[in-house]
Amino acid sequence: IRKFRIVKPSGKSRGRGIQVMRELDEIFKTTESDGFQWICQKYIERPMLVNGYKFDIRQWVLVADWNPLTVYIWRHPYLRFAGQKYDESLSDR
Repeated sequence: IRKFRIVKPSGKSRGRGIQVMRELDEIFKTTESDGFQWICQKYIERPMLVNGYKFDIRQWVLVADWNPLTVYIWRHPYLRFAGQKYDESLSDR
């Protein structure tokens, strides 16, 4: 298993600006150079699939207070599915 990280600008959407990196020094060099905020997350090598498709679940919550803990949960989460079936052979590249 290779340990990859997905690095993306926090203010963009639809996959714009996403990079896949492996080396920590490369991640620091990329994210420190431009003054933007970045998100770095672990790439999941063996993703959970639904009928062969990768997916994610979007669920929004608002923590309004810590003491007492007050949390509001949006009642309408949604699922996003990939447009193509997951090809496991690509993970070896």
